[in-house]
Formats: sequence, structure tokens, C-alpha cells
Amino acid sequence: MLNKFILDAAVKRHKAFFKLPYELEKQYDLYLAPTVRRQLVFALSAMLVLTVAGFVADAHDGILDRTFLLRILLHIPVLLLCLRLVQRSWLPPGRLWIVGVAPFTVTLTVLITLAAISPVTSGDRFMMTAGLTMIATNFVLPIKFRVAIPMSLVNIALYFGILLILGGWTRFLEYRDILGFYSAATLITTVVTYYRERVQKEAFLLHLNKDRQTEELVALVDELTQISYRDPLTGAGNRRSFDMRLDALWRKATLHGEPIALIMIDVDHFKPFNDAVGHAAGDECLQAVAKAIAAGAGCPIELVSRYGGEEFALVIPSTSGAIAESIRASVEALQLPHPGLPPGHVVTVSVGKAFAQPGHIPSHQDDLIRAADEALYTAKRLGRNRVAVANKGPTPLPTRRARYGT
Repeated sequence: MLNKFILDAAVKRHKAFFKLPYELEKQYDLYLAPTVRRQLVFALSAMLVLTVAGFVADAHDGILDRTFLLRILLHIPVLLLCLRLVQRSWLPPGRLWIVGVAPFTVTLTVLITLAAISPVTSGDRFMMTAGLTMIATNFVLPIKFRVAIPMSLVNIALYFGILLILGGWTRFLEYRDILGFYSAATLITTVVTYYRERVQKEAFLLHLNKDRQTEELVALVDELTQISYRDPLTGAGNRRSFDMRLDALWRKATLHGEPIALIMIDVDHFKPFNDAVGHAAGDECLQAVAKAIAAGAGCPIELVSRYGGEEFALVIPSTSGAIAESIRASVEALQLPHPGLPPGHVVTVSVGKAFAQPGHIPSHQDDLIRAADEALYTAKRLGRNRVAVANKGPTPLPTRRARYGT
């Protein structure tokens, strides 16, 4: 995403040439490139049609023999070449103006040359057409202001110079009014170029600013969404995250006919831990246990869900029995002293695991949860710090007092 401070500074910038920072200028050229290509294709095609139509006017004036070779050998080939260059996209976006300026300059040169070597009656037509070409250059071509100024001066120099060299001082004086009018008009049209570029760049910067704000809003929404699915204490997923993951894996298992497993983990004797050292230390214990569960399962902590106070859950698309034992061993390996138990005891977890194959038994998500919960109760009843695997159909859930009594 574009640097906020650079973009804000560019939006507020209103200096003479309105030149953007280098990276923004490149983006502006790229942003405008499709429009520039369409404008150039239209302008060059129109000029090609007018050039071909010029043969008719030349034949009517009886000067086709003087103009034919110049148009056929120089004017039309340049127009066709530049039209091809625009369509082939060989030039970078920032240099597309070259294939517009070149044919207009060649056109101006050809027209002034024809005006200098043709009779006065036809010369007037060529001189006026050349003047209109100069004016149209700044109107029609999608060029920047810093290009329009030197290009206009070059065109005016050609307008005066070629006529003076080929037509002589006499012919120059005959066209001095036309020369003066169209030269002045050409310089005035550079103002149009300036304001056109200014408006386009302001629109481009506002477009970028809008995109930046949209990206920031999307990022904020994503962040809030992540927060809404995450337990703020442990960094693991919350109950909503668990429900969504279970539902997603259940649907996938139903589609592919694959089994899934649910692992329920409960911290052993957590109430005595809290009673002995307080809730702050208990929170630190839960944070460490959540990380150990994720490490034992070999998954990001976001895939582990905090199911209840000191109870965690993990849904996996697998029937491997190694993960549950790895989780239990990972927590025990923390060697966190348990202050609520006799010296030498550490924090451990009891783990219950159940399998399901949608379409078979258990046939519903609630059945899977009930079976894993029963397995967890079994592990606690058999002495805690162990793994129990459900191997029978679901049974009614025991009360919490019976499950978590010391």
C-alpha cells in the first residue's frame, strides 16, 4: 500500500508544474495508459483519413504531382508506423506521447513544405491546415504540460523556419498574419494542456486515496474479524471459531467420505491452582498450556479453541492417535509447578478423543462432541494426565460437578 504521508502530501500539492514524486508519476502514467492509447489511436487514425482525403483536394487544385511522393513516401508511412507502435505497446506508459508528437511534427513539416512549394491559392490551404495541426497537437494529444511547452516552441520554429527557407522572404511576408495568429493560438493552448493534466492528476490522487482508505478499512475489518474469533487471553480460537471449524471440516468429511477427530483437553486440578496463586498466575498458566497444545498438535494456535474456562478443543481431519498423546506430553514437558498440589506435581492435562465419519456413527456434530466429552471424563476418572479414546456410542453428558470435582 502506498505510503500515507507521501500520498497526503501529493494530494495537497498545487505547484506550477504539478509534478508528482517519482513513484507516483510512474503510477499515474500506468493508470492513464489505456486512455492515452485510445486517444492516440483515434488521433492517428483521424489524421490518416484526412491525409488520404488530401489527395482529392490536391488533385482538385492540380498539384497532386507535387504532393503525391511527399505524402506517400514520408507522411503516410510515419502515421502507419506510429499507429502500429501504439497498438503493439512497445513503449512504456510514460513515453507514449512520443508516438503522438512524432507524426504531428512530421505532418506539420509536410504541410509547411507543401505550402512553400505550391501556388499561393493552394498554399493558403496548407498553411491554415498546418496552423490547425499545431493547435490540435495540444488539444488532441494526451501530453503533459512540460512536454507541450517545448513541443509548441519547436512547432512554431518549424512553422516559421521551413517557410522562410523554402519559400523565401516574399512568401514569408505573404503569410505573416497566418503565422502570427496560429503561433499565438498554439501557445495559448498550452494552458489547456496544463489544466487538463492538473485535473487528471488530482482525479488520480483522489482515486489512490480512496483505494488506500478502502484497503485500510478492509484491513481493519479483517483485524476485527480475527479478534471476534480469537480468545483474547490465550490467543487461541474462541467458541465461535471452534463451531465454524467443526462445521467446515464436517462438511468436507461428508463430501469426501473421510473421518474426522475431535480432541478435548482439560487442565487438571485448575481450580486449586487458581485458589493457591490467584487468577493472574492462572491466566499465565492457560496461556502457556494453549501454546503447548498448539506445539504438540503441530498447528497454529488459532486452530486450537478455548472451549471453556480451562478446557480446550481441537478438530483435525485425521484419525491418528499420536496427536492426542503428543499434546498431553507437550503440556507435561513444560514442567510448570502446580502450587495447588503437593510439592513435585506439575501442571498436566487430561485428553479425550473421539472419531466420526459423517453419514455413519456418530452421525451428528453433537454426537461427536458428546463422545469426545465422555472420553475426557473417562481420562479424568482414571487418574488424569492421560489420553482416553471413545470406542462406543455417545452417552448422556455428565454434570460439570461430577466431571471436574477434585
